[in-house]
Amino acid sequence: MVAQIKFLQNPNNLILKAEMVLNRQLLHNKEQKGAYEVGKYFDFETEIGFAKQEFDWINELLTQRQKPLLELVELLAHNLPEEIQEQQGVFIQGFINCTNQFIKDYYPDLTAFIDWWDDKGNMEAVAVPDDQDAIKIMTIHKSKGLEFKVVFLPYCNWKLDTEIKSNIIWCRPDIAPFDEIKLLPVTYTSKLQNTIFKEEYFQERLYQYVDSLNLLYVALTRCCEVLITFGNTPSSNNKDKLKSVSDLMYFTIQNHHLTDTDNRGFIDLASSWDAENNCFSYGEIPEQISNTKDEDIILGEILKPFTNKLLNDDKIAIKADNEGYFSNTGGQSKINYGKLMHEAFEYIHTKDDIEMALTRMIFDGKISEMEKEMLKNQISDLISKPDTQKWFHPKHQIKAENTILSPRGTYRPDRVVFLENEVHIIDYKFGDIEEAKYEKQVLQYIRQVQNMGHTSVKGFIWYVTLDKIIPVCHEATQGRLF
Repeated sequence: MVAQIKFLQNPNNLILKAEMVLNRQLLHNKEQKGAYEVGKYFDFETEIGFAKQEFDWINELLTQRQKPLLELVELLAHNLPEEIQEQQGVFIQGFINCTNQFIKDYYPDLTAFIDWWDDKGNMEAVAVPDDQDAIKIMTIHKSKGLEFKVVFLPYCNWKLDTEIKSNIIWCRPDIAPFDEIKLLPVTYTSKLQNTIFKEEYFQERLYQYVDSLNLLYVALTRCCEVLITFGNTPSSNNKDKLKSVSDLMYFTIQNHHLTDTDNRGFIDLASSWDAENNCFSYGEIPEQISNTKDEDIILGEILKPFTNKLLNDDKIAIKADNEGYFSNTGGQSKINYGKLMHEAFEYIHTKDDIEMALTRMIFDGKISEMEKEMLKNQISDLISKPDTQKWFHPKHQIKAENTILSPRGTYRPDRVVFLENEVHIIDYKFGDIEEAKYEKQVLQYIRQVQNMGHTSVKGFIWYVTLDKIIPVCHEATQGRLF
């Protein structure tokens, strides 16, 4: 599904095309093992020798390119083989849910979605019901505070002295001439033990040991009944060198005589150690009682992904919430036209942003394609006028619909533009009547911006429908503009 989305975003990329076709062949034509080499798909119509009609699905896929993102993902899920939908349903549904959440949080664009998926989305975890026969996989850190009947710890071999992410520690030199520098960044390495920073080095090393042991403690205390873990057996010449937690566990078991277990309630670890198989085993695994529910029914209900049953029903029309913005005759109602334009101007910093802003409003169901073209021409004309174009120029810093925080409350000017030597505050109005209260509102904005240290601040009321700009005289609570 991701491969198809990437292909739709860039259909001229042969590598993406080859990856998509390969994945499809693996899903639909498992018997064609000889066609799995990715390189053969760069010119697959001629080199592989498949019938051309077998690739009609690519042309069909390209016709879906303009679909909204969520609808496209549901369609791709619907087109997966029935077997895959049943076996991988929980993951497919998770992917659909991730897509839906992305659309709520970000701009619903293919490119943006692909970037998010490659960066964060592919790391999203799938929530599995407790009564499902499945294994939950998580990091030790995420397991803190949780408990499970059975825990598998497959890689109990991390280093005791773990590497610092930044690999830098900050030291305070106390020997001349280095003590002239209050703080000095040095690379965390074993070589520091032979320098004037040896104390800081061993202090940091101690912290690393404590962190590693804390991690081991968390990992070993998540289970209620069964713990199964694996570690590396140290080599014969390094058995006394403790470099990892598995070395530490092996050393502890082998040197049980160093631990006083008498009258302390401790377990004699050595008595449960199988030296021949290098295996520690203590206690018995309880017999698992099967759930009385019909497992097949449970899995079938849980794993089957949901897709919109109205997906291909041409008789169903989705009604967006643009009713009231435009009248039946094509004209906009004045109140909602103002709301619509306010939202558009919020996203438009420069003239180049018009297309993006209106496309976003289409995805949000605010306007249609036809209305987009009409607004595009209107807005382009409005912000290209001699008196307004400086407010949408890319060389200026612009704050649109940002909040000013003040001890007396909050203020939200429509637009604040930082020019070379002065600041302009613009308030949009889309009615047919000029009102004095608007000037009072802009004066409040001016005072708040002046309190931030800007001496030359000018305010303007832009009556868009009247094609009129009124300057607001300003005077000489503290706030902050975000």
